[in-house]
Amino acid sequence: MGSSFTQFRDHGFWSRDHFLEGWLDVLAAECMKHMPALPWLEAACKHWELQATGIFNGCVHAKLDEFLTDEERVSFIISISERVKDRFPQDHPLNQTGDLFVRLLKGELTTDASSPLDYIISYPRT
Repeated sequence: MGSSFTQFRDHGFWSRDHFLEGWLDVLAAECMKHMPALPWLEAACKHWELQATGIFNGCVHAKLDEFLTDEERVSFIISISERVKDRFPQDHPLNQTGDLFVRLLKGELTTDASSPLDYIISYPRT
């Protein structure tokens, strides 16, 4: 299974593609409810849906710097992301991936592509 780096404003996090694809899929589905009034969001949703298809092994790219170009957009996606991640239990990979995503957008993550991977989400144990 591949892993991809999600970057925003020079920081980011590594994630296993399966978790990142799942996150982008549920995020895009929630964002779709707001599309008609926001053309940038429609473009982001379409892109995130495509990234969630599983065809970008090791190269899942959310293009956050391209879509979240001002603080209003960032705040909007943070709000939606917090709502979506809280639908899953805290130990669920989608909640954990969503948490990394939100922390990245809030500027709370200082990791970059070469940082230690002590935060990477693992498969739940059965």
